[in-house]
Amino acid sequence: MTTKRYLNRIRLLDIKINQRIEEAEDLKRRAFSIGSPEIKADAVQSSPSADPLADAVSRYVDLENKINAMIDKFVAMKDKLIGEIQQVEDPRYCTVLYLRYVKYMTMTEISEYMNYDYYYTCKIHGQALLAFERIKNTNNDK
Repeated sequence: MTTKRYLNRIRLLDIKINQRIEEAEDLKRRAFSIGSPEIKADAVQSSPSADPLADAVSRYVDLENKINAMIDKFVAMKDKLIGEIQQVEDPRYCTVLYLRYVKYMTMTEISEYMNYDYYYTCKIHGQALLAFERIKNTNNDK
């Protein structure tokens, strides 16, 4: 796995969590908008029909449990990543990596935040990736 891909894992998980939250909100909205049952005269019911509200609530609860598990994983991954980034000794590198991969800032936003030229920020980012990779490889060798 490349260093950038490794660093972007929390962003990808964050996107997936947000998609699941949207899915849960949609499911909840649909569950509460279930129409009233249709009543037919002299209809004989031979078997009980599934309760659409109970089914929707069950799916919603299952999805909420999945979301909570994903959030727990996200928090743990983010904490681990911040700890790994903080092992980088150059404060510029540490700052660029944190802003880029934890705060999801663009290179333009980072350059403005750090009061650096855009191209210099890109150069620092490249050096920071190399420094991070060296630390990761050193930690993996232990």
